[in-house]
Amino acid sequence: MTAPESGLEGKVALVTASSRGIGPAVAQALVGRGASTAICGRDASAIDVALAELNRHGGRAIGVPADLGKPRDVDHLLSRVAEQLGPIDVLVCNTGGPPHSRFVEVTAEDWERWFEEMFYPVVRLVRATVPAMQTHGAGAIVFLTSTTVKQPRAGAVVSTTIRSAVAGMSKQLASEQAPDGIRVNHVMPGPIETVRFRSLLQASADATSVSLEQRRALVEREVPLGRLGRAEEVAAAVAFLCSEESSFINGVTLQVDGGEIKSLL
Repeated sequence: MTAPESGLEGKVALVTASSRGIGPAVAQALVGRGASTAICGRDASAIDVALAELNRHGGRAIGVPADLGKPRDVDHLLSRVAEQLGPIDVLVCNTGGPPHSRFVEVTAEDWERWFEEMFYPVVRLVRATVPAMQTHGAGAIVFLTSTTVKQPRAGAVVSTTIRSAVAGMSKQLASEQAPDGIRVNHVMPGPIETVRFRSLLQASADATSVSLEQRRALVEREVPLGRLGRAEEVAAAVAFLCSEESSFINGVTLQVDGGEIKSLL
């Protein structure tokens, strides 16, 4: 039996929220496997920087400034991808996250805002891309959330709640879309060395009256591998799930956390 190709040559990929942190690392991994890849983010200058890095390594990539919380921006993003690259074969849904907060601090308006920025854009993106995948009889969707879905953390009530909704949708879609040849999987990064994670560490340190170095050391002690992860390590897992190497993997939730979560299931 011939093994499936490991690359993504000839495929079109969209990675959202990809100007900083894990997103651009995922885009780089997909470009490295041969996919024509679109990235997006709210900060046009950050998109330019990320795109320049992608182009420096070769491959075909475009960058589109877009606020996923605005439906018109999502429509514009999808239109640009279709015009410049073609129908989307691979969708990696990544979103930004809310600030450190406890339930009693979150207002009704906050909940509406964060669902609009973190959940509904995912729904819109999937609704817009699945029809073309159904037509082709193939496609891969990966949702990026957080290990807070499985192990809630203090000050992460909005992230835990909304990302859990995304996780539930991912599992449901994996069953519904499989007959159309579309695989849907879910990746939960743990403590990854990014600017955002450092800001969350700082907020947690401030809330507990310890230094940033002490808070970081505590997090690292909770990880059996004894360190924070790298964005490239998450990206490698996502790229694998997008490729034909994982052709019989569907509906999984994959932790990329150095063993931080200790539960069996």
